[in-house]
Amino acid sequence: MKTTLPAALFVEGLDDHVPVRPLRTALAEAAAWPAGSGRTHADLTIYPVHEDRATASRWYEVWWTHRTVTAATEWDATEAYPEITAVRIERVTVLPAPPVIPLDQRPVPPVDISHLTEAEITMLGGEDRARESAERQQRIAIARDRTVGIYDWAAYAATVIDQLDLPPRSLTPGQRAAAALARYFDAQRAESAARASALGMTANALQAGDLDPLDHFGRTVPLLDPTLVTERPVAEVIARTPQAPQAPQAPGRRGRPSIGPTINVAYPADLLTRVDALAERSGLSRAEWLRQAVAAEVGRGEQRAASLPD
Repeated sequence: MKTTLPAALFVEGLDDHVPVRPLRTALAEAAAWPAGSGRTHADLTIYPVHEDRATASRWYEVWWTHRTVTAATEWDATEAYPEITAVRIERVTVLPAPPVIPLDQRPVPPVDISHLTEAEITMLGGEDRARESAERQQRIAIARDRTVGIYDWAAYAATVIDQLDLPPRSLTPGQRAAAALARYFDAQRAESAARASALGMTANALQAGDLDPLDHFGRTVPLLDPTLVTERPVAEVIARTPQAPQAPQAPGRRGRPSIGPTINVAYPADLLTRVDALAERSGLSRAEWLRQAVAAEVGRGEQRAASLPD
């Protein structure tokens, strides 16, 4: 039965002199942990020690960390862009190198001399001598092997997991704010990817002529994101599909139902022109389009506010 760690666990670094991918794989087979960072508690992050400073007793370091957004720049540019990094809070422990599998316990593939020509086999003294030579070369290669396969990662992971089964560490208010910024950036990237996927799938449906499932686009897309209406595939779908009928009014009601108090807002003329163009494409009045645009933005604002810690 797997151990379940209370804190999210990450393994950072490059597979250079101190490998990380086989360690990450072995740990995942030995234990489970939360899929993502918590809102109020720190993460556990394992860092490899740089090869110039690594020793048999110090291959990895384990730290309490939290995620945040930092400003990075390209090597050949000065314009900054956001990226998520892990901030180290406190070092938990230092981990030694994993145990090496003894030579006599390492898997040895069968010797194959089928690649040798008859002339090469004759030169080596026949098939038996050729096989002995191949086996000797294989033993030498195994003894000189320094790849990640020589380590007992399963046994190592079992000992490491015991050291990582720690009580959760609470973040300070400032650290929570920094971690919330990282979650906000994650949400932005997820929203951007989902929007691009929706547009791509809409273009595919348009090309295939499968528009019956999309006859609601004219009413629902402006509620979801009014800017989607300006995108070519969505605009073409709306133009080619009939508008879904509105729900009938309740018996005994006449005229336009009350919506709410009127708010007088002055808009620049060029902005109103753009709004009118979008409303016309959507088959809506200017007022209805503005109400739906505001409702969509309020919904997004409430989602962002809900993601912030109390």
